Order: sequence, then C-alpha cells, then structure tokens
Amino acid sequence: MSEAHSTDRQLLDMFEAFCEQAKPALEQAKPKPPADGFRRFLKAAEPLLLDSVSARLPAIQEALRDLKPWLLDELLDILDVARVTASEDPYTELIAWAISPSVNSELAVACQRAWLGALGVEEAVVNDPVDPMTQFSTDSGIPDLVLAYQNLLVIVEAKTRSEEHKASNTRLMQTKAYPSAVRRRLNKSDDFPTAMVFLTTDRGVAANGDAIRASYFEFAIAVARTLNNMEASERTRTLERYTS
Repeated sequence: MSEAHSTDRQLLDMFEAFCEQAKPALEQAKPKPPADGFRRFLKAAEPLLLDSVSARLPAIQEALRDLKPWLLDELLDILDVARVTASEDPYTELIAWAISPSVNSELAVACQRAWLGALGVEEAVVNDPVDPMTQFSTDSGIPDLVLAYQNLLVIVEAKTRSEEHKASNTRLMQTKAYPSAVRRRLNKSDDFPTAMVFLTTDRGVAANGDAIRASYFEFAIAVARTLNNMEASERTRTLERYTS
C-alpha cells in the first residue's frame, strides 16, 4: 500500500469516527415539533374561533338579506360583460356615481351618511352631500376617491388585485402619503380631520395603521340598506332618476 493511500485511509477513518461521535449531538440538536403543545393550543383556540364565527353569522345573514333584492342574475352582470370585473378604476367610478348628488341629491345624502357610518367615521355630519372626486391628483400620487366635507376629508385608496405600493415622489406607502398630500392640494392645515380609507375585497391591512379597513361588500350593503329603508314609491322614483 502506498504512503499516499495509507494517509487517505487514515483521514477517512478519522472522518468516520468524527461522524459517529457527532451523532448524539446531532440528535439533541434536531428540533422536535411540540405536537402535544400544539394540540393543546388548538383545543384552547377552537371555542374562541367558533364563538367568533357564531357571533358574526346573524349579522352576515342580515346583511345578505338586505342585499338580496338588489342582486342580479349572473347573466345580467354588465360589469362582467364589459370585462371590468375586479378593476379598480371602474369600481371607483361606480361608487362615485352611486353617491353623487348630481344623480340624486337626497339619495346621495342618505348613501354618504350610511357609508360613513359603516366606516365608523363619526366626525362627518353630512347635511349636504359633496361631489366625489375620483382619481384625485396630488404631488404624491393619485388617490382613487376623495370626499371633501367642511369638517372632514375622506380619502379612499381602492385595491382589487394589486398591492399597496409606494406613492409617487416619496418613500412612503400610499395610505401614509395621501392624507398630507390631499390636505396640501386642498390648502388644509396639517391637523385638519382626515380619514384614510383602504378599500379592498377582503378588508386588507394597510401600511398606515390608522387607516380604516373597508370592503366593497360593506359599501354595497350601505347603499342597499339605504334603498330598502325608502318607501316603495320613493324607491321607484329614485331608481327612475338613476336610470334616466
């Protein structure tokens, strides 16, 4: 046996011995899933989750009952026909149209009140409806919708399939940059009451922790309940104005 081969054999034997000696340490280092602890966690969490779902079901059922009279058959979905389903800009324009005083001033007051109430914006006292301003240009980007009341600004950033991103000309995310940008554009003071609304399909989380999380479903419910609360004759006249 050559000297080189003998040296290689010694090195291999040393490495095998090292691996054998390291086995106990490796066994101790292997993470063992705390299965029993996880089972206990699931058991403790189960009633909390089920209670939450059970508590919310009546409210969800009531909301669906209110919305049901205004739902159309799938074949009559004109948004789908026009291929604008889940498209942010058309959705925003549709919301603006639904609460616009130029369409119906009385209904606009009621719908704006209902939506702000659903958002939990108590500061807004809507006696006269404001014109919704869509695609509102600022020095830091373009919020989808702005409602400028005498005592409050409501800024809406809408998302369907896209994610919140950084606003233009700033390192801030949209929901953080837009409140001050809109106030600057409208010559409002820095402390002017402002509500930032992050409107998504599932009440997604905004970068701005103070932003109000809202969904398109909640807007639809607010408008449906406003229409449902009208007298039948008044509702007919309102729909005629909408479609005329």
